[in-house]
Amino acid sequence: MSDTGKKIKKLRQKRELTQKNIAEILDVSTSYIGQVERGKCGLSEEKIKKLEEIFTEKIIVSEVDDWIDIPLMSVSSAAGTGYLNYQEKQVDTIKLPKSVIGSNHSKHAIKVAGDSMSPTIKDGDLVIIDLSDTEIRESKIYVFCTQYGCLIKRLKPTTQGIEIYSDNPAFNREITDPDKIRVIGRVIHSICNF
Repeated sequence: MSDTGKKIKKLRQKRELTQKNIAEILDVSTSYIGQVERGKCGLSEEKIKKLEEIFTEKIIVSEVDDWIDIPLMSVSSAAGTGYLNYQEKQVDTIKLPKSVIGSNHSKHAIKVAGDSMSPTIKDGDLVIIDLSDTEIRESKIYVFCTQYGCLIKRLKPTTQGIEIYSDNPAFNREITDPDKIRVIGRVIHSICNF
């Protein structure tokens, strides 16, 4: 558990608030607040300031070097049939422990729409993508674009082309020509129901 997570939990309990109460105030899921309290992920500066107002106390984030800011982008990627993104811009930042994510170099966070990657990644989850890791390696999860939009699926190189498949068995596998997809990056971390 991080110092920040411990402090948030202590202040929440001191005021007899539940994780659900805090989640509603911050417009995130209850499971996300649990992850924050356990030090698995962080909150944006805006959300930390909101908690400081509620608790009327400063929330001391552990050593600056222990946490990194990851840009949260306005785009979504479909765990389904494709998601068209008309503009891409940074809408927020999230703080994550360096021990979980490494450096913030070439990392972005985006939301997932759809259930084709369930149970691994669910509708509404947040994923961290390493934009510098675009070489397709067997069975890793990638965000990529096709003519139908941006997708999040497992990719596997085969002699016939690139196999695209989901973790949800209700979705069919397909093979496509490598020239018909553009890999944005590899998924390196997911956060439940952000």
